[in-house]
Amino acid sequence: MISHCTYLINEPALPNNSILYCSYKVMNELKQIKINGEILSNDLQKKIIKELFQTTHGTITDKIFKQYLLSTKEFDMYGTDLNIKD
Repeated sequence: MISHCTYLINEPALPNNSILYCSYKVMNELKQIKINGEILSNDLQKKIIKELFQTTHGTITDKIFKQYLLSTKEFDMYGTDLNIKD
């Protein structure tokens, strides 16, 4: 049985693990991240997806994400929330 989309009438819903829906979920999560009180720009979100999420196998943890952000040198990041333990 195929479920139908609740937004688009008479259209089938996307499977939960489809590439399109997974990309949507990642973009939705990236829109909520703030660094130094500023949200990530759309260009940076696309860069993160391309360079981090599409090239890394497995789960992206907080540690991996923070290390990626520090390696890009896009921001002057500081504070106690950045403590990365090996």
